[in-house]
Amino acid sequence: MRHDSKYKKHIISSSFIVSDKDIDHEKALSICNILQAINSLNDETIVALFGTLDYNKILVKHFNLDIVGKAFADDTVTLYSYASRGDEGTLKVNITALRKDNHKETPIVNGSFVFNIGGNVDVHYSLS
Repeated sequence: MRHDSKYKKHIISSSFIVSDKDIDHEKALSICNILQAINSLNDETIVALFGTLDYNKILVKHFNLDIVGKAFADDTVTLYSYASRGDEGTLKVNITALRKDNHKETPIVNGSFVFNIGGNVDVHYSLS
């Protein structure tokens, strides 16, 4: 996807939230790849990717196959995002990544970030 230079790049600051588990670096790398791919998009694309700024549920893979393809090349993974309008100029997004194995989907990453249009992205996620 082409990045239009008139839009600012967005900075991702991340922090792990892991309960009773060591960090699985393979899973951590996967979600970081997704977030980096999101981070490289311009403002218009971010808004298009997550739909309207009202509460909604979309399949991210229908909108940007590259994000899923880069991060989970060997797995069938569906990303669900729930977006809601935050304070003026912000978009709050929760993401769940589900891996499909033998017709059963299990969550592998739960995360959320606040996207400030034209600003930074604050990321928090846990690895299942």
